[in-house]
Amino acid sequence: MDPRPVDPQPMDPRPVDPRPVDARPAAGPANPPAATAMTETTLRAAPQTEAVEYARRLATRTMRTWALMDREELVTAIVAELVANAVRHAGTALELRLLRDENRVRVEVRDRATQMPRLTVPGPLDESHRGLFIVDRFATAWGADPVSGGKVVWAEVAI
Repeated sequence: MDPRPVDPQPMDPRPVDPRPVDARPAAGPANPPAATAMTETTLRAAPQTEAVEYARRLATRTMRTWALMDREELVTAIVAELVANAVRHAGTALELRLLRDENRVRVEVRDRATQMPRLTVPGPLDESHRGLFIVDRFATAWGADPVSGGKVVWAEVAI
């Protein structure tokens, strides 16, 4: 049996890309080594606003399953911001992955757009452009990696 749980009700049952999300360059700060034992969960979704709520629910459920309630709020906020950014800016099918090892929880959102995200500091009255600012404040580390057919935006929270 595959140890990776998949959300039983994805919005779009078609795979985002037949290639695995971790098909990227050699391990480094943005790419965890394959030898590290991680637990993971995945959600594939269409670029609709409902994807944010599905992603939040999955993050909450996963953090509770992993008994990491003290990091649940941080991870759930990061998930919501990254998925909302993918829905709003990429407008393509997306895949959310939550991965855990002994030191961190890693959030990855893959979409099919090639434009890389940019961190902007919102003004006090700005109603948008807060997503990556929030991720930057809550995450231990974050970044974006180009991959074949799009990009992966990731953030890590230490545990």
